[in-house]
Amino acid sequence: MRAASGLGCALLLAIAGVSTPARAHEAGLSRGEYSVDGARVRVTYAIATRELRTLARQLDGDDDGALSEAELLGASAVIRERVVDGVAVTSDAGPCASELAAIRFAGDDGVDIDAVYQCRAPVVELHLGVRRLLEYADPGHRHVAVVSWPDAEPQVFAGFFGQLEFHARSPAPAPVAPPPVGDARPADDAPPPAPAPRHPSAPAYLLLGVEHILLGLDHLVFLLGVMLARGRARELLAVITAFTIGHSLSLAIITLGGHAPDPRWVEPAIALSIAYVGLENFWRDELRGRWKLTLPFGLLHGLGFAGALSAIGVPKDDAWRPLLLFNLGVELGQLIALTPALALLWLARRTLGSHMSRVRRALSAGVLIAGVTWLIARTLAWSS
Repeated sequence: MRAASGLGCALLLAIAGVSTPARAHEAGLSRGEYSVDGARVRVTYAIATRELRTLARQLDGDDDGALSEAELLGASAVIRERVVDGVAVTSDAGPCASELAAIRFAGDDGVDIDAVYQCRAPVVELHLGVRRLLEYADPGHRHVAVVSWPDAEPQVFAGFFGQLEFHARSPAPAPVAPPPVGDARPADDAPPPAPAPRHPSAPAYLLLGVEHILLGLDHLVFLLGVMLARGRARELLAVITAFTIGHSLSLAIITLGGHAPDPRWVEPAIALSIAYVGLENFWRDELRGRWKLTLPFGLLHGLGFAGALSAIGVPKDDAWRPLLLFNLGVELGQLIALTPALALLWLARRTLGSHMSRVRRALSAGVLIAGVTWLIARTLAWSS
């Protein structure tokens, strides 16, 4: 019995520990407008002030939760190191030298950072690496890069831990040296340049879905809370299927409709759903009929998924493909995370027998605590 209580307490602490992040879906977003002009790349980085405080925690000198203009300008060296130099800019001629040009507030809760990267020759191919930027940021941070050459359509890329590097190429053909005499061919025979990507690649959406669910601890805690109830395999399958149908429907409706709901109410509502599941486990410990709960809550959680997908954008003329790939990534991430959890719960039930009820109550308390903590933190974060 003491072993059962010890296991329950350990798992309770583990679950309660995941309730630290205040905004699981608002994982962080920065945007870079990269304008190529000959051998020079001019960039404007747009970052929310709360994300900038994460990237450079020493910015808020008086620790009042807000940034003043003096604090912002006084931290130019840190901003250059973690933002400007956090993105590795390389051309086909080699690395480009960085320079911080300006820092300024933008809107009510944003900061614009202007930078210039000087390359060795006119840029035909541009390589961007965001590993250092993401290492400084919160887990799940995404960097959207919009790369453009003069008189050309912009190329859009999404950087995250599933895709740390990407290449952009000028849509204009690169200048070539004249061929040797006797081997000349008309200029019209030159191969056309590769078409420029307008949106992230298909694998990026799949990897983004996997990353989002694995870093979205609130979804996993919600599902763990549901799985704590006793039931047969087919009842568990019905519960998970209902959750999948729910979040797939709302994700599709929001993505195809082009309107994302306000995260100021979505995030606290998701936290509230987690707290409710943990609380319900104290008077309802069976899976039978619980799909009626996970279906509407799945619709709610899908709104959070939609926020992550809308942050990097989807092509309007082909939205179904990234939508399906992202959703497939979410399901794959759920499978990766929940398979070992199910195995541990099965082993605990076989090993602990009648003592499993104590472990279940302890874990349910952990789910409740996590949900309430997220609810308070997210409400305070959005109201500040």
